Amino acid sequence: MNRSISGKRASRVKSRLRVGVLCSFTVLAAPASTCGPPPNPLVGTWYASVSAIGTGKFPNFSPIGMMVSIDTTFRLVVTESGGNLVQQLELCDLKLRSVTDPNALVTTFGQPALATMVGSASIPTYTPTVGGPVTVPPITIQTGSNVPCTGSCGFSSFVDSDHDSNPGISISATIGGVLPLVAYSALTIPTTVTSATLTDENTIDGSWGFSANGQVWATSSVLYPGGPISVTPDLATSPFTAKKLAGNVPCSTINALP
Repeated sequence: MNRSISGKRASRVKSRLRVGVLCSFTVLAAPASTCGPPPNPLVGTWYASVSAIGTGKFPNFSPIGMMVSIDTTFRLVVTESGGNLVQQLELCDLKLRSVTDPNALVTTFGQPALATMVGSASIPTYTPTVGGPVTVPPITIQTGSNVPCTGSCGFSSFVDSDHDSNPGISISATIGGVLPLVAYSALTIPTTVTSATLTDENTIDGSWGFSANGQVWATSSVLYPGGPISVTPDLATSPFTAKKLAGNVPCSTINALP
C-alpha cells in the first residue's frame, strides 16, 4: 500500500515538473495556464509631461502671434488586438500662457474638453528590447469639428464634442488679467514620437512633436467674435520621459500623481 501511494506521488511530482520545465524555468509546478509567450513589455499605460515655448495666434487678440508656454501631460494606452499594437493617446492636461506678459493670456482646458482630446493608431505587433527602439505611429487628435481644422473651418462642421450645448469644445481664458471668456472651439492636433528608446522595462525616452490648428466658432464676449487659431512650438520636437503603469490607468489618476 505504502509503495503504491509513494508511486502515485512520484508520478504527480514528475508530471508537475514536466509542466514547470516546459512553461517556466522558475516555477517548477507551474499550471498549464501559465504556458505561452510573456506579455508584451509595451502593453500598459505610459504617461509623460512635456513643456515647450512657441507662437500662438488668436483671432481679434493676437492674430500676428504671441510667445506662449505650452505645458501638457499625456497618456498612451497600449493594448494588443488581432496581431496589432493599438495605441491610444489622450491629453490629460493642457495649459497655454503668454510669456512676455504672463497675464496677457491664460487658458484653462477643463476636464470635459480634455476628455475629447483622444486619438489612436495601430501598428503590427512587435516586441522591443531594453535599450532598443520603440515605434509610436503618428496620432492626430481632432475635436470640436467633423473635419480637420488646419485652416478656417466652416461653422457647419462644428460638433458639440464636450456635450455642453455649445459649438465645439469650451475653452476658458482670461485676457489681460481682467476679461474672462469662454471660447467655443475646434482643434486639430497632430503628434509624432521620434527617437524613442525603451530605456528600461518601465521607461521610454524620446522626443514628442505636436502643434495645434483650429477655429474659434464664437466666444462669450462680444469683443472677441472668433476666427482661426494656431499654436506652433519653436522646436519641432520636445524631449520626454514616459513611465509605465500596469493596465488602463485614467487621466484622473495620472493627474493626481506627484
